[in-house]
Formats: sequence, C-alpha cells, structure tokens
Amino acid sequence: MQDTQPSSSRKLSSVMDEEKEPVEELDPIQKLLQSSTPLFKRSTLVLKPEHIKFQKLVNANYGHEHQSIVSSVCFHPSENILMTSGLDRKVKLFEVSHSHATLNNPETSNRNNLSSMQNSKKLQSLFMPDLPAYTAKFILDGEQAIITGNRKHFYSYHAQQNKLERFTVGNLEQKNLSQVEVSKRSGSDLFSISSVETGEAHLFSQKSKKLLFSLKMNGSCNSVCFSNDDRYLYTAGDQAEIYQWDLRQRRCIAKVQDQGSFQTTQMDISPDNQHLATGSKMGTVNVYRLNGGLTEQGHTKNMLTEGQKPEKTLMNLTTSITDLRFNPTSQLLVFCSKWKKNALRMVHIPSYATYQNFPGAATGILKYPLNLDFNQVTGEYLAMGNDEGKVHLWHLPYFYQFK
Repeated sequence: MQDTQPSSSRKLSSVMDEEKEPVEELDPIQKLLQSSTPLFKRSTLVLKPEHIKFQKLVNANYGHEHQSIVSSVCFHPSENILMTSGLDRKVKLFEVSHSHATLNNPETSNRNNLSSMQNSKKLQSLFMPDLPAYTAKFILDGEQAIITGNRKHFYSYHAQQNKLERFTVGNLEQKNLSQVEVSKRSGSDLFSISSVETGEAHLFSQKSKKLLFSLKMNGSCNSVCFSNDDRYLYTAGDQAEIYQWDLRQRRCIAKVQDQGSFQTTQMDISPDNQHLATGSKMGTVNVYRLNGGLTEQGHTKNMLTEGQKPEKTLMNLTTSITDLRFNPTSQLLVFCSKWKKNALRMVHIPSYATYQNFPGAATGILKYPLNLDFNQVTGEYLAMGNDEGKVHLWHLPYFYQFK
C-alpha cells in the first residue's frame, strides 16, 4: 500500500469561492478557535422520556443554501461552528449562537412562526472546482477539516492559515473516498475512509494524511465508527455483520450478526461507551449494550460478544437509515431516512421511548432528511441537512445552561 502524498498546496483565494469574500471574514473563526474556555456547563436535571422541549430555529444556512442536496453536516468539536457540504462543490461554515434563541418559549407550535432568531452568521464559503463535496469533517480537534468526494483525491482545510491542501490517494482500488469517519477522541490522529466496493476500512493519519493500514471485512463496508478511546474500530456492511477490530493488533476480535437486518447502513457509538447503534436498509435501528470492564492495560473493553442480541430494536421507520447520532450526553438517539419525507425520529435513552412531540409542527417543512449532528459543546443544538440544500436547526433547552 502506498502512502498518500500532498500534490499541491494553494491559497484559498486561488481555488475558492466565486463570491470573492475577503480574507478578514475568517476573523470570527480564528477568535473562536483560539478560545479554550468551555462555553457552557452540562445540565444535571433529569431528562424526561415522555416529552422533550425544543424550539425550531431559523435554518442554520438561511440565505446561504446549497444549490444541491446537503451531503453532510458537522459541528466543531469544541465550538458552536457548523460545517456543511454539498454536491455543488461548496463547503460552508456558520456560527450558531445561543444569544438569538427565545428561551422563554422553547417549543414551537406554529410552523409559520419558527423563531425570531437572527440568521446564523456565515463565516466562510469554500469552492472546489474539481470535487463534489460528499463529506466534510473536522480533524485535529477542529484545527483542520477533511473534505472528500467521489474522486481519488481529497482536501484538507487549514482554518488558521486560510489554506486548502490537496492530497491524492496512492494505489488504492477504490475511486470513491466519500465515506469518512473521524475519531472523536481529543488528540487522536486517526480517520477512516471506507470502501463499499472492496470491504476495506483504510486508516489515515490526521496529521500527515498518509495511509497507515487497511482492515478488510467480507462484503461491503458501509459504515464505521471508532470507540471513544481509539482502541477499537467497528465496521458493518451488506452482510449485516458487525466487526470489532483491535487497532493496536490490527485484527478482528469479535463478529456479531446485526439481528433482523440484511444490510447495515449506519453505526454510531454513544459518548459514554455504553451503547452501539446500527441502522439497516429496512429502517430498523438496533441498540447493543457494550460489555464494560477493563483490559490488563486499563483500557475499557467496549466488547461485543458472539450471539449478542440488541438491547432494543426500534422500528419507527420503514425505509433505509441514512444517518443516526447519539447526543454528547448519551441521553438521546436521533435517526433519519432520506427515502421518505419527514422521516426523522428522536428516542430517549435508556427508556427507548420515542418523543411523539418531535419534530412537531415543523414536520411539513423538513422534506427528505439526509444527515444529522449535535453540537459537541453542550448538545443543545441539532442540525439536519435535507434534499433542498437547507440545514434545519433545533434548540434543546434541557441541555442549555449558562456558566
């Protein structure tokens, strides 16, 4: 296997944005990224499973919609910055501010009166003439972003330097690099690009962007996720088998049949390392409990066991799951399907009760949901990209608390 090598490094102004925005527009990003002070404290109140309070805010990209589907949404790991990508070859960054939310009336009851919140501020817009942006993810604790698509090259974006760097992938068989997953552990150097065609998960260095090694499973590799300590990688695909890999030993240590599924499409692990959720082509969502305990080296096991059955099977949707996410406190699980209008659901953990009041009156305007993400600072914001180029935004006041 051949390492990736940087083929060119170009200033943002030479490859970006026909809108010709001035470089000083990056100042808000630099100020936010240079701050190391947490914005909010966690709430310690009990989240009730029967009813959740929320407010439907003005779309995160209102006035700056993509001229295509929204292919990905991703919050910065430590700041309230939202990054969106589209097949219009653009990646955009927005500041999401709590100061405009009407917290006195957090739940929307009228779809025509979504919120009095001001438009989210656009911080930057990037244009890549040779790459439809399928996926954009933050790496290196938010200092950079990785942008990939259905090509054999990808970009990294350096926010502080206002620069894009182009990388080509060596002799990998796959030509589509759109399936990217980044380790959530602070300080991690790992990200993965998976292949539907070859069934491989390729592990790259966030710093060098070089290929480190590959792991191959039977069938396609549709989805991957990292354990929160970077010790394990979980992969799944069209044979509905979940593989657990030890990244230090670079071998499969457990394999579990994803019960009731003939093709696993999505996975996510809860931030508390207690649960692994999978979504299937049939629309079912399985939630597995990961066995705890410590290894001899003191690492959390997070183990699947042969023949393990789901702790809960959720059958709210009937079309293929295209994204699912736990919130930062592991108290919520949201999932969606792009194959049916308004196919978005929110579930309380650990009761597994579906919130019947969400998304409420906004249901009629969601259209086809494609992707989801919670802000990592507090978990009080939920973003959802759709087929119309819009990014819907909700505020969950339970997770909001001043310093």
